Amino acid sequence: MIEGLPSFLLAVLVFIFLPSLPSKSRYLNETERALEMKRLNLDSLNETTKGIDWQGVKRALTDPKAWIISILYSCMNLTLGSVSGFLPTIIKSLGYSNADAQLYSVPPYAVALVFMTSVAAISDRQKSRGLFVALVFAISSVGWILLLTVVGNQRARYFATFCVVIGGYAAIPLIMAWVSNNCPSQSQRATNLGMLNSIGQCLSILAAFIFPTPEGPTWRKGFGVNLAFNLLAIIIALSLTAYFRMENRRRDQREGGRPPAGTPQNFQEKYDLSPGFRYTP
Repeated sequence: MIEGLPSFLLAVLVFIFLPSLPSKSRYLNETERALEMKRLNLDSLNETTKGIDWQGVKRALTDPKAWIISILYSCMNLTLGSVSGFLPTIIKSLGYSNADAQLYSVPPYAVALVFMTSVAAISDRQKSRGLFVALVFAISSVGWILLLTVVGNQRARYFATFCVVIGGYAAIPLIMAWVSNNCPSQSQRATNLGMLNSIGQCLSILAAFIFPTPEGPTWRKGFGVNLAFNLLAIIIALSLTAYFRMENRRRDQREGGRPPAGTPQNFQEKYDLSPGFRYTP
């Protein structure tokens, strides 16, 4: 209850002070609000439907890519579930006391915070998501491999926890941004993000059962299962990247190139299948 209090208080503050749209912001003047809405509309369609666009919801639910990327997110949540539930236990198995195990679990999260914000910013500038998703899962995989294969070296195993935490948490903003970038409709985007956060939690349940105490400190089952799903995530991320790039090239050839940057678009009839729309790979 105490651990959840900061999140609860922050949620209340966000609800009060964060506007739903830049146009409703009390902290911007008219010129700034217009500029922010213009920037927002460059990544979205000029929607005329007020409220829920049920065709956009249908497009999200019937799009195989939405289900595939939800599986990708679920692979990430297995790592997060394992880390949040068992990181102090894993660190304690390296020979530290209970108090020291709690203390030594802090640095991996601190480094992960810096890495997560940095890689997300670089991904934004490069306008690329999938390769960075594959990269962070590869880093996490290195950690699971070390935990699985190196038993006697405490420093190597502690370094492995950094890799696992870094890879798991850095994937969160990358995957969520990837979904948002490739859904031009607000209703389609909201539905896809809802799928991401519901289906994506399924493997979190598995994390509670793959680290039984009698199997410590090796936990071959827990480390091996996490490694397997991390490798699956890399395959999914690279496959989606290849598909998006191939589809973008196909549309360039069919439409004679891409529309000039900043050209107003309306994708409301076919959403991400509309002429002029290009995926973020």
